[in-house]
Amino acid sequence: MIHRDIKPANIRRRASDNKIVLIDFGAVKQISTQMPNSQGQTTFTVAIGTHGYMPSEQANRTLQLSSDIYAVGFIGIQALTNGFTSIKDSLTEF
Repeated sequence: MIHRDIKPANIRRRASDNKIVLIDFGAVKQISTQMPNSQGQTTFTVAIGTHGYMPSEQANRTLQLSSDIYAVGFIGIQALTNGFTSIKDSLTEF
């Protein structure tokens, strides 16, 4: 399964145990029912996600199991640079 919309607004700290949890599973795609191509990608008809946090292959309507890792990495870069890396900077390839 691929979340497809990992972004800071969908990451919360659970008050009961202070664990970080991912929310908003409305865009989840189960790819086990899809037929991957030779590169391990599947296709879909609508690009779902938040620009700047989705990789270019997701914007081009192809998914990989690693598609969510891009968003997690970008959030990590923003956290380490105190947000100096803007979403606009990542839109240049779209």
